Amino acid sequence: MTALKDDRFMFQFAAVLRRVRFTPALYRLPRSVSMQALGIQNADMNELFHVGDKFSQPPCQAGFQAASGICTPCQHGEYAAAGESRCEECPKGWAPTSDRSSCRECEFGTYSNNFDELECRAACTYDDDCEHWPWPVIIISIVSLFIALRVGVGWWRSRRAAKLYAEIQRTKVRMYDDLWTELPGTVAEFSILLEKLGVDKAEVAKEVAAMRGRQSKCAGVSMRYLLSEDFTSLALQRTGMRDPTFHDMKTGFWLGEDPIGKQVQCPRDGRMGCALVDWIPKNERHPQTHFLSWVWGYHLSQVQSALRMYRHSAPTAPAEKIFFFMCFFVNNQYRIIVEESASGSEHLETIFEENLKRSGQMVAILDTWHKPMYLNRIWTVYEQFVASDQNIPVTIVMPESAMISIQREIALGEKGIQEITMSLSRVDSEHAGAWKKADETKVKGIIRKTVGFRHVNRHVTE
Repeated sequence: MTALKDDRFMFQFAAVLRRVRFTPALYRLPRSVSMQALGIQNADMNELFHVGDKFSQPPCQAGFQAASGICTPCQHGEYAAAGESRCEECPKGWAPTSDRSSCRECEFGTYSNNFDELECRAACTYDDDCEHWPWPVIIISIVSLFIALRVGVGWWRSRRAAKLYAEIQRTKVRMYDDLWTELPGTVAEFSILLEKLGVDKAEVAKEVAAMRGRQSKCAGVSMRYLLSEDFTSLALQRTGMRDPTFHDMKTGFWLGEDPIGKQVQCPRDGRMGCALVDWIPKNERHPQTHFLSWVWGYHLSQVQSALRMYRHSAPTAPAEKIFFFMCFFVNNQYRIIVEESASGSEHLETIFEENLKRSGQMVAILDTWHKPMYLNRIWTVYEQFVASDQNIPVTIVMPESAMISIQREIALGEKGIQEITMSLSRVDSEHAGAWKKADETKVKGIIRKTVGFRHVNRHVTE
């Protein structure tokens, strides 16, 4: 009977007894069965019914409400103070106290859904309630985050690699430009810069060698150097003549005891023996701006005089800004003349087309207007044909003495002009010659297999 001392238990028990008392079906049960079921002695039965009547009538205890004159307990999530006639729901996030007399706020990490207080497990608290995320959503979210992270890292790495590549390329461009006027510390300076950007030292050396090779092939000799005292002195000293031809210079430059370029490594193939353009001072060589068409049989004075006339006719183009493709300087004459391991006509079509297109304009030197040597050489005739075929503008220049002579002829009137026209129209490419028979055969073979000699003759004289 210890439980009978608890008021709440007694109140509930009394309410039950009250219902039992007024239920005919139960009342008619044998007394012995009822007593045994309730576990109560016969002597206490009347007293229990009296207590039940007392507890089950309003005003009700805390946690109970009056219904049809009977006090009934509040439902889950409801509370009622002592003496209240009806129960109230606890607000969201609150739960009834143990005696249901009032509500108390849920602690952090717990929630109430208008029922008993529960612990929030494997869930997230939102709006004072728990929302359980479906596992597929969680898995998809994690996978999406992982993919986004990988994409982001990949994008960052590619962007960083692109920036690094661009910086390396900018540095290489600067190095290429500085190599034209290379100083003793130029290569070392750029090697340090490129190594800091992650370029291997061996790769830097390989890149420098490749740049020097490209520069050697597209380098031209400055008009300033061709007109300089340095070049004049070199030609006179090497030949021992006062006004040598370029054939004479060929002998003095490359067929003597000390061939020019012998002790210099060629940037194109890495072997000893370089082209003249790689031997002259670096400030006198730069990317080609003009293609010079001329004849090796010209005297030095003729070439220099014609270039002076050209300089006077184009005052906006200073001599130090004009760089000629001139085979005497650009072709590796050490290989052609000394070693005889290369030919001037080797890869002729490619060489002429590349250099003419790169230069974009041609300067042709005629020694004279009357039966010029220029129109009797297969090389110059072919050069004129290619220039015309490629729509390359051509400027014809002559030495000062030839210009004076042609002006006198023009002054004679129609007869003089006809004489000049006839002289400059006598082009016979089929019988034009070359210093080297192999070159003559190669050039004429190209003409014969393509457009023919008549077409070349007509094209040149137009």
